[in-house]
Amino acid sequence: MRDPRTADQQSTGVGAIQPWLAVSGNYDTYLDQPGGTLGSSRRSVSLGGGLSAVKSFQRTALIFSYAGSGTDYTSPWAGAQQGWMSSNVINLAVSSQVSRRLTLDFAETGGAANGGFGSAAAAFQSGGMGMLGSLGAVGGYMSGAGAGLGGMSGGLDVLQNGLVDSDYFNQMTYFSSTSANAGFLLSPRTMVNVGGSAAFIRRAGRSFSDINMVGANAMISTQLSQRLSTFFGYSFSRIDFVQSIGNTDIQGGFAGISYLFSQRDQFSLSVSDSYMNSTFLSTVALPPDIAAVLGVSTTSVVRNNSRSYPGGRLSYRHEFQRGGFGLLCDSMIAPGNDLILMARTQGCSVTLSRELTPRFSVSGVGGLRRLTGMTQSGGRYDVMDGGLIFSYRVLREVSLFAGADYFASQIHPSSNSLTGVEANGGLRWSPRNEGSLF
Repeated sequence: MRDPRTADQQSTGVGAIQPWLAVSGNYDTYLDQPGGTLGSSRRSVSLGGGLSAVKSFQRTALIFSYAGSGTDYTSPWAGAQQGWMSSNVINLAVSSQVSRRLTLDFAETGGAANGGFGSAAAAFQSGGMGMLGSLGAVGGYMSGAGAGLGGMSGGLDVLQNGLVDSDYFNQMTYFSSTSANAGFLLSPRTMVNVGGSAAFIRRAGRSFSDINMVGANAMISTQLSQRLSTFFGYSFSRIDFVQSIGNTDIQGGFAGISYLFSQRDQFSLSVSDSYMNSTFLSTVALPPDIAAVLGVSTTSVVRNNSRSYPGGRLSYRHEFQRGGFGLLCDSMIAPGNDLILMARTQGCSVTLSRELTPRFSVSGVGGLRRLTGMTQSGGRYDVMDGGLIFSYRVLREVSLFAGADYFASQIHPSSNSLTGVEANGGLRWSPRNEGSLF
């Protein structure tokens, strides 16, 4: 967002574009093979590419990014779909300082992907869209935008808030998230923001987890000093499960602080309390005597469930001279995934990138997330993912990379679990210096 309080620090007339291309070979294998599967390993070849573009005018900034990949699976693996699979994601943001006191912002993220692709997603199980996929650390795509200041479900970032994160099945998922925001500067230190958002998810096969989602939020932030800011606000979301249980309304408040230790160290902490009201259909078993009279053994009823849930978010970011470190932990209410509807999601993710020499660099991503069902009694999905990837620049714009990733997931109340590793290696091209935009 363009903040009028820091307008003097914002550059004008700046534009840059940076493309990238990658090709890799991948090998996935189980460490424990579930019973009834067709195979314990598979091989694949992935092609990926994308670009990031930024253009800043005197009053308006434009940001655009695209990342796409295609993967050809050449051997059986646990009965998963074989052949060519592709994924594409587009981000667009526009921020304009209309006047000295008013800013307007618009953001759109959408695409089609095989499974989830957050920092704790099912890496090699979701079509190569995880940690070491061509959209992962290799493409610089894992940083994400976080889960929103308040850690509330109203934030619709698709990378880390659970909208399409940590999916279990390898199926095509179509998604879109749109948001708009207006900021009003009340005084040199205080700003009010109001906004709205809308999102949808459609999974292949008219899934019971398809959703429509709308939200609204309001926030007041105060810059107490050059380093310390405080904020508090209100958020509302409505989630409709279009093929299944009904709808859920979520509202709540949040408050927090943001502190700038230095130009390279940023810290943010917030707490929230969300009130959820769900209306959904449920099937219950009838007593034998009543079932005998009615001639049916079950009946459908409409249930209403209300409850309050505390939450929060912590983030820390440090920038090295050549690299960076990031930590994000959150607890919030989210739509769930392709296994669990309406979940209390809790997790942490860590990102690290470091250029050890002018030619040699290392990147790492690790994360764990727990989804606890709120409308499915006892339902829980735990997922952990982490790994490292190394890159060596052989030419000015071409690098060799290789890495490995470990993945583990468990589904409750069943005993289904899966652990495995992925290894890959290939070539990546990207200009060392950003190109200029007119």
